Amino acid sequence: MKGVEPSINDVARAAGVSTATVSRALRGLPNVSAATAAKVTQVAEQLGYSASPAAVSLASGATRNIAIVCSQLNMWFTSNVCEAIVRAAQDEGFTASLLCLGKGSLHEAGAGQRRRVQAAKLRRRADAVIVVALPLLAGELAELQALNVPVVFVGPAVTGQACVHIDEYATAREATSYLLGRGHTTIAHLTGPADDDAEEGPPLLRLRGYVDALAAGGIEVDYELIAHCDYDREAARSAARDLLRTRPDTSAILGFSDVHAAGALAAAADLDLRVPADIAIVGIDGSELSEVLALTSLAQDPVLQGEAAVSLALDMLTGAPVPEQNVFPTTLIERASV
Repeated sequence: MKGVEPSINDVARAAGVSTATVSRALRGLPNVSAATAAKVTQVAEQLGYSASPAAVSLASGATRNIAIVCSQLNMWFTSNVCEAIVRAAQDEGFTASLLCLGKGSLHEAGAGQRRRVQAAKLRRRADAVIVVALPLLAGELAELQALNVPVVFVGPAVTGQACVHIDEYATAREATSYLLGRGHTTIAHLTGPADDDAEEGPPLLRLRGYVDALAAGGIEVDYELIAHCDYDREAARSAARDLLRTRPDTSAILGFSDVHAAGALAAAADLDLRVPADIAIVGIDGSELSEVLALTSLAQDPVLQGEAAVSLALDMLTGAPVPEQNVFPTTLIERASV
């Protein structure tokens, strides 16, 4: 139709290839044959297809760099995602640079304590930005969008943006339902700090999953069984110990993460409670820690999430349509803690 700009889908249909191949060919990647790349380029020119401004910049010799914005790198999820991004970027002929902002990540308390993103410093230094496990402060999303390059989020979902994440709510609900199915009715939950109240943040989403699973099992939520603490093992250990002393009838604990669950394991040992005979414990992540501690956990794959983020960013560079919410599954791994 006259007046309608051709899309990457039109180029793909006319060239007889996939949109992914069009995207890769127009990025000049080596893993597309010369003949295919030439055909795609010719078809794009014939149709008058204009790639995104970011792709035009890239074709004209931009940085071929992907900026990773994150907080602490000493957290299991963040470090694994970032490593996967670096490797995937290199496989595609890109470099990756890291902007680490300090405190305030998905697994760190006090989002207000970290440095701001200051997106302007990334201008003309990156062809795409991937934000990893970093809840944004007021105004930061607008600053990132103003860069006019693809921005992808890994971890907390951001409405209207390309995101890679697990279903936080469903994962916690599944974990709680699993404990209910094993006969536990007095189930505690170790979650994030009470002031970590982002509506769509992982702590609240997982808390909702826990509460709704109890409701589905006919159990009214008991707020004495919900303990808030920082995102480290010792904080979780102290919170779990206090909870178990206050509520010795607790038969199971769901940790926000494997780190929280590890803290609960330590608290049980402090109180001479046997796991799982006296108390069952479940975590979320499926990290190496869960394997070492024989901890039942809902496992996610941070490597696949990092790789997916790179793929989304590079497709966005040439205007390829990408889904906003890219949800990865979690898998229940049963070990000796239940």
